[in-house]
Amino acid sequence: TRFRNVTGVQTCALPICQGMCIGNRSVVGKAVVAFSPEEAISLMKPGCILVTKSIDGEYLPAIQMASALVTEEGGLTSSGAIFGLSLDVPVMVGAECATEIIHNGQEITLDRYGRIYRGKVRSSY
Repeated sequence: TRFRNVTGVQTCALPICQGMCIGNRSVVGKAVVAFSPEEAISLMKPGCILVTKSIDGEYLPAIQMASALVTEEGGLTSSGAIFGLSLDVPVMVGAECATEIIHNGQEITLDRYGRIYRGKVRSSY
């Protein structure tokens, strides 16, 4: 069950997706779901959270604008994890079905424990 207070910030929520998080902070932003580097670069705006199946070097221009990365594939030594660490961007890897569950423009919260929530979630900060 989710509850909202008058400011629109959820105080209790269930995660919609989970994975392994690399980084030590929670992030709230609009999701950009991309299936190619070209799509990611064309859709990305500063502060958005990039959601992809996997990451490689061609995504770098989009990663540089992202407030966080979410990938369905990869682990702690994957390209996404390495890019995130080197650019100080929180990364979630191994987030199965993220590109199916999360939609473009959807506001999501990525917490430092490897969970993604719909909207802004105060309990994850």
